Amino acid sequence: MQWIVCYDIHDNRRRRQACKILRSVSHGYQDSAFECNIQRDPQLLFHQLYANIDTDDSFIITQHPQVGPDWYLGKAIIQNTSTLLIFD
Repeated sequence: MQWIVCYDIHDNRRRRQACKILRSVSHGYQDSAFECNIQRDPQLLFHQLYANIDTDDSFIITQHPQVGPDWYLGKAIIQNTSTLLIFD
C-alpha cells in the first residue's frame, strides 16, 4: 500500500527520529515528504510516528491513489520524454 507522508517538526531530535522511521519504509523522499510502501500494518508505523509529533508540529498522511503516472520534480533521469510538466 502506497502512502504519502509529510511533516513539519520543529524539534531536531523528534524530526530526526521521524525521518529515520520513514526512511526505513520509503523508496523516495524530498526533505520532509516521503513516498512510503507499507506492506505490514500501517497503524503500527503511524503509532511510532505519532510519538514524535507535538501540538505545534504539522503532519499529513494520505494514501496514494496509484492512478496515473507519478511526477518527479528536481534532478532526475527522465525515462519517458513523451510528457513534460512545467511550472512557471
